[in-house]
Amino acid sequence: MDGHHANAAGEYIGASVWYEWLFAQSPVGNAYVPTGLDAACARFLQDTAHRAVIKEQVTATSGMIR
Repeated sequence: MDGHHANAAGEYIGASVWYEWLFAQSPVGNAYVPTGLDAACARFLQDTAHRAVIKEQVTATSGMIR
């Protein structure tokens, strides 16, 4: 790791957020687990990404700007 780029977990959570925004489908339950992560970590990152997208959608819908 060079200090400027995301590690495997950072790349995976970023991809999970983009996946949900682009396809309007939760990443939770996606069977893909990248090298460097275990299944439990991948599931945690999927859940975290999903919660972040849902929270942003609720905030945007309510008209609140943070």
